[in-house]
Amino acid sequence: MRLDVRGSLLSDLFRIGGVLLAISAPAGALDPSYQGYAVPAATPGLTPDFTLEVRLTDPAGLPENVPKAQAELVWDDPRLRLRGEGFEGELDFAAGAGWLCQGPGSTCYRVAVQLILARRLLPRRGFLVHGAGLVREGRGFLFVGPSGAGKTTVAGLGGLPILSDETCLVRIEADGAALAG
Repeated sequence: MRLDVRGSLLSDLFRIGGVLLAISAPAGALDPSYQGYAVPAATPGLTPDFTLEVRLTDPAGLPENVPKAQAELVWDDPRLRLRGEGFEGELDFAAGAGWLCQGPGSTCYRVAVQLILARRLLPRRGFLVHGAGLVREGRGFLFVGPSGAGKTTVAGLGGLPILSDETCLVRIEADGAALAG
């Protein structure tokens, strides 16, 4: 669903692991891989589980000198405030909506999406895993371990399709576990 919300701000619906997200962002701001989760624009009557507005702003107006390792996540149930070098935002899980300001070229919105998914997946018997996932003969395989352990290297050795080399989504379904990148 592509809607012109304000000038070049566009809203898309994505279904990721059974969670329906409405993400509005300036044209071209989202990673192209999100299009694999896009819901057809002609699908009527859908209510998003969460709406995220991604705003691009002048980096001078964003927090500075906050090293990545010291980014702040402040939980004030049901709100989560995010602040770090070059980004800030708030996710309100009761309202099912949030916003994130980031500098041009930043991909901080991916962290916000992962936080939203982590919160919305639990009641749906799902969770996120730091790992590399691949597919062989219709079955998913997940390689987990700390950063630098070789997950991506091992997943790439077989020449098989890789779902993700960073974060995978696992959902427990009636017929077993489902894996997505």
